[in-house]
Amino acid sequence: MIVAMPHCGMNANSTSGGEVVEREVISRLPAVGIEPHVIAAPWRGLRWWNSLFYFAPALRRCVREHRPALIRAHSLRYTGIPAIIAARLSGIPVTVHFHHLEQDRLSWLDRWVLRHADRVTTDSLFSQHQARQLGVTAQVIRLGVDHQRFPPRPMPAGRLVLLVGGNKPRKNVEFVQALWPQVLRRVSDTEFLEVGQGVAVDDEAMATCYHRARLVAFPSVLEGFGLPVLEAMASARPLVCSDRTALPEFGAVSTLALRPSLWVDWIVEYLTNDRRWREAAESNAAKAWGYSWERTAREMATAWRQCVSA
Repeated sequence: MIVAMPHCGMNANSTSGGEVVEREVISRLPAVGIEPHVIAAPWRGLRWWNSLFYFAPALRRCVREHRPALIRAHSLRYTGIPAIIAARLSGIPVTVHFHHLEQDRLSWLDRWVLRHADRVTTDSLFSQHQARQLGVTAQVIRLGVDHQRFPPRPMPAGRLVLLVGGNKPRKNVEFVQALWPQVLRRVSDTEFLEVGQGVAVDDEAMATCYHRARLVAFPSVLEGFGLPVLEAMASARPLVCSDRTALPEFGAVSTLALRPSLWVDWIVEYLTNDRRWREAAESNAAKAWGYSWERTAREMATAWRQCVSA
């Protein structure tokens, strides 16, 4: 089955969640009988208001030459409008996938795209609930992890705390940054490494970071899934992870309320208690085995075929 995919980013070295998802899923689609026709933005400067101009000619050409059975959009704001309009003009069904919804000046656009799609898929029960509040039914298809790239690792020699964050306020990195002096007072040889905020790393470097880390901190307050949590779990690393939005759905050890004293206590516990460390590491690694990109691709392909046959 041919699927047309207007697309706004799939950098081979990016660890941005949306780009990782596209890169990992699209590479596995041929194995499940899907021929993806990726339509990239031809120029820089893609915005929601010019997306139709960017994608319309290529979408028209794809529909005329390849006759796709389905149009699929990954980014609601950047590819949603041209995907919906192309689908309506051509009589081809359209499906969209989203990770989470934010309350900002473009929320109306997310709502419009979701309500006009023939089928909606998403990553978690949390984001499914967000869609339901808009009157939209969304099917949950869990994302995956590359177990070869992020294999379980033994306990490292040092006491490195890896903070995975980013420049967006929802990543909440300041919460953990404020705890560092308290942790250092209790475990003076602790090292801290922050990635994602001014420190760009590719997949290889990210795997090395997990390998070096004694534990991973992820204090985000808004996630539709949380790929770094799953990658840390697959790497057999304990976590101190926020209990907000979709993150509790992993069942990671330890998923905590955002209370400073609680986070300091658990960080110190994993830095100093080898038995507790092993228990958390083994539990997280076992749970991560339930996730794979191959499964994600299979479930997406099934959802798309159902959309076409509906």
